[in-house]
Amino acid sequence: MKAHQQAIDWALAKNYRCSVWDGEEWALCLSPDRKAIIDAIESVEFATVNIRELGQADIIVSLDLIPYGVGDTETISDYYPADGEFNDWFDQRNAEDWK
Repeated sequence: MKAHQQAIDWALAKNYRCSVWDGEEWALCLSPDRKAIIDAIESVEFATVNIRELGQADIIVSLDLIPYGVGDTETISDYYPADGEFNDWFDQRNAEDWK
């Protein structure tokens, strides 16, 4: 499974919502639908996904994604903030991939 798909699964498992910017518009806003989120991400060469709790203004994490042309573990090109619970999950995930 590609890194961005794992990140979406992480977010949805925590009952977070995902908004997908496809470079021109918000293709999805605060969606809990995995298939719709993945389809929106994979319909473009570069996407930004903002993950937040429903009803909260603060973003848990914003992901810059490149779904094609890179290795499966490299589809998350950047994220911010670079600390917090997503960073903890991402570091653990990468440590497991490198074993």
